[in-house]
Amino acid sequence: HDWCEPFSTYPRTYDLLHANYLLSHYKDRVSYCLLEDIMLEMDRILRPQAFVIIRDEESIISRIKELAPKFLWDVNSYQLQNQENKTEFVLICRKKFWAIV
Repeated sequence: HDWCEPFSTYPRTYDLLHANYLLSHYKDRVSYCLLEDIMLEMDRILRPQAFVIIRDEESIISRIKELAPKFLWDVNSYQLQNQENKTEFVLICRKKFWAIV
């Protein structure tokens, strides 16, 4: 699927998305779309209180940490050691439940 295009699904469909180096894949494309656009589409298809697990390059993780609160996502950041003793950056984001009162 091309995340620069809308995903063919109803809004608020998914409880969990796992993006394993997905977002860094789009940063070097000729027809590059903004990280904000991809996050907006993720937000659209996530249910309230759903999770997004993001494993990616440190620069992408830093940018998502800046943007996530604007989408009303709670963010927890982790640095893990993989089998080759390299540091991997992981974010676990949770979409907040909100209502207009």
